[in-house]
Amino acid sequence: METSIKLSVFSILLSSYWIFNISSTFKQTEADYLEMFIQVAKEVGGTCNLAPIQRLDLLVRDWQLSGAYGADAGQEYLGEITQDLEVSAEQPLVLEALRASGTRCYLLPHPGTGFTRSRAGTPDDMDEDFRQYLCDYVTSVVHSAGTHVRTDRAGQVLTGAQLAARIKGVSRYWKTQRYDFSSPMKMAEAFAAMRQELNRRAVEATRREYEQFVQELDRGHQSMSSCLRVKPLEMQRCLEGKRQELLERCREELRGEDPQKQAALEELKQELDKQMAEFLPRYEQRFKMAAMIEEENRKAVEVSRRKYEQFVQQLDRDHQSMHRCLRVKPAEMQRRLEGKRQELLERCQGELLGEDPQKQAALEELEQELDRQMDEFLMAYGQRFKVKKAEWLGLAMAGGVVPGSGGCGYRSRHQGGCSCSGAGGSSGHWGS
Repeated sequence: METSIKLSVFSILLSSYWIFNISSTFKQTEADYLEMFIQVAKEVGGTCNLAPIQRLDLLVRDWQLSGAYGADAGQEYLGEITQDLEVSAEQPLVLEALRASGTRCYLLPHPGTGFTRSRAGTPDDMDEDFRQYLCDYVTSVVHSAGTHVRTDRAGQVLTGAQLAARIKGVSRYWKTQRYDFSSPMKMAEAFAAMRQELNRRAVEATRREYEQFVQELDRGHQSMSSCLRVKPLEMQRCLEGKRQELLERCREELRGEDPQKQAALEELKQELDKQMAEFLPRYEQRFKMAAMIEEENRKAVEVSRRKYEQFVQQLDRDHQSMHRCLRVKPAEMQRRLEGKRQELLERCQGELLGEDPQKQAALEELEQELDRQMDEFLMAYGQRFKVKKAEWLGLAMAGGVVPGSGGCGYRSRHQGGCSCSGAGGSSGHWGS
């Protein structure tokens, strides 16, 4: 019995065309059997993402209620069966199947006493009218076979490889499970349990993938610089986009009817929302802290920049006159500027907050700015020094100065000595 039921399972998986054989009339027994197999087909189809019934023929043999046979008479009888089922309302699955556009009924007459009494039962033993109607029915089925390819629940045509993959999946699953195929209904229950398990796995895999995605975002935005590149609102949009992508993909993977899928998706969405709701406040706090640190560091850098700027400006003002300028050679001025720059960099380093990479980045930015100020000033100061030196030489020559061996060579018209050393010592009493 169990072997027969297993064969029925694979027949349901493979078949796009059902022929339900009925003796004489469609009775309650036939309705019960058809209801049962439709239920099994729905469970198998829902689990394997297959259309449960694509084409159904009610083939009534030994028809004796009228002298009309074939497809037209069968459609009339199908209408009568449907009306009776609507009144009783006891077999909703059967009623739904018989109303489907892919369902038809075909009536065959009795094959004749010669056939029923014959031991061999060959076509020659059949009555002529039975043989003709049977031939017409078989011909119609064969001619339409190419139009009844197996499809999934969305109506997409399945290739042989796809159908084989579904069969392998079912076989592989049952090898790992304890199941009861002692009756068609037990089989339906087993497939329903299989579908629930497969859906649970799909939901859990999606949940884990989102969890890993959130963890990767968390690890990738631990540093202050990486955190500040992505604002909380942008991070929220990123999480929402991934959540929607996973929900849509999981929807395609889930098996069964839409209400069952929707319930599983709602549960999954709540779990993904929970993960997002736990991560976003932490990230927003991290972003605020990083922004605060960046602002404090910016202020510290700006203070150091202004102090250096003021220092340079003061040096500039103090060395405008000839005698003050010539007292400090460009090399000495450079040493003074470099010393002040180093002093400010070290002080600023002690004031900076956050992680070492962020501190180093801020210091490098400050150092570049201080170097820029120093380079601009030294270029201007070097030019000024040359001009002042040329002016001094002109004055010296006009006043009869005799250059000294170690000093700046300046001698006033009163032969006043110059205390200026050749290496940038103090000058004599020059007018400012």
